[in-house]
Amino acid sequence: MKKTVAALLALVFIAGSVTADLPEGFQMSRYGVLRFGSSKFQILSHDTGWSPQINSNWKNIQIRDCTSGKNLTARTSIGTASVSITSEFRSLSRDIVSSDWRFLFSEETNLNNLSGSLTIPTTVQRLEINGKSYLQPEKFDPKRYQVKVKGVTSLKFEYSTGRFVTIRPKFPLEILIQDNRNFNGSDFDIRFPFTPGPRKIKQSALSLSFQLETAVSDSVDLSHVVNQNFSKMTGSGTPSGKLVYEGLEFELPSPAATRGKNVVVLEGASHKTGGIGRFTVSFPGKGKSGALNLLHTAKGGVGVQREIGTILVRYKAAPEQKIKVFFGRDVGEWQHPERLRNGDVVWISEESGCGLYASSFPLKNTDPLSATFEVTEPGFIWMVSAVTLTDQPVSFNTVIMKDFVRKADRQWLPLNFKNKVIPGSPLDFSFLKNDAPAGKYGQVVKAADGTLTFEKIRSQSLFFRKLSDKGGRGRSCGEPSTGRL
Repeated sequence: MKKTVAALLALVFIAGSVTADLPEGFQMSRYGVLRFGSSKFQILSHDTGWSPQINSNWKNIQIRDCTSGKNLTARTSIGTASVSITSEFRSLSRDIVSSDWRFLFSEETNLNNLSGSLTIPTTVQRLEINGKSYLQPEKFDPKRYQVKVKGVTSLKFEYSTGRFVTIRPKFPLEILIQDNRNFNGSDFDIRFPFTPGPRKIKQSALSLSFQLETAVSDSVDLSHVVNQNFSKMTGSGTPSGKLVYEGLEFELPSPAATRGKNVVVLEGASHKTGGIGRFTVSFPGKGKSGALNLLHTAKGGVGVQREIGTILVRYKAAPEQKIKVFFGRDVGEWQHPERLRNGDVVWISEESGCGLYASSFPLKNTDPLSATFEVTEPGFIWMVSAVTLTDQPVSFNTVIMKDFVRKADRQWLPLNFKNKVIPGSPLDFSFLKNDAPAGKYGQVVKAADGTLTFEKIRSQSLFFRKLSDKGGRGRSCGEPSTGRL
């Protein structure tokens, strides 16, 4: 079996997908809803009584392929008006799709809302509006339940680690950002209004473009500072080469090229494993950098969150920046790793269960020259396997839940489960007698020959059977063993 977590490399399955002619990365449901990870874009309307309608409420929805993308047609009713709905989805480039929505009403109609609705998880708190950072509240704030932003020409958000969408209206719009935690929801609803609207309208339209973007990774060379072998430290397999997680790329040192060493081990004063207290790396400087990203793990911590180390970043034309690394937030215990706020588990060894975390730290300037890593907690071992710079900050809070399906290949075979036990197979337990109830033969006692028996049937020796899951190191189910006292 593979050494990495299968779910991390799996493809998300979207039922009813009809995206054959849209660029890679664009997923559209049979209702015309665009999906980006856990985020989605659909049309939302409210009549004058605030009764909502979304795409799935429409009738006669048809999506047809065309030379430049797809065309959608549908019908619905709002109040006493029948509504004809059309949209054109056009591929403008390998990463841009435009959508032109039009609503045609059979009579002049009043609405409370007609908009394109982008819903994103409340864990996605960093937006970029018109090229400037816009932070959403971490906790629900009644004062920011609904916020209007005027003159919006672009809105960018991260829908998956290191992967972004930028939405651009045809002309500046006033958007509404609604925090659905006010209704016990778990998402933000960002509404792009149709024009004209929403009062006394017979037709209304909305034109938007969607551009996908992936963070650019720039690996940092660790070959001159690696000082231990990952396998010997953890008793697990050794990751090497390129490791890709969502929009992040890490380049891990190869032991063959670094005298058998492929990880930097930093250790506190109470450890003596051959580690070091600090190390410094220089950055390649190939372009502007927005974040420092680590592939790392730790040992020695339980319970409370605490600082285990620091990273001192030096810039070409800015003051130094000290980044604090916390156990329980950025990195966790290498055994039985679990997802953290700024640390996703991206690799797990099958042999030992040891895991590696990916973490990202925003940089205060775009021209970093070098960084010094130092362990600050005496009782910790901090292991750094890879370092990479990205052109923009990335996060690990873009997904609340994710459904994965593993694609079949030569190492992951589908199981044709028929709920039928083949006689003589490891799952055949028919040889075991159901001799209930327990205790009817009395207590277990010592027989004359030193074996075990029941007090009421002393002429019979007891045999005990067990199920072993230790890869052949124990007896398998069905092999009897006797105990002697």
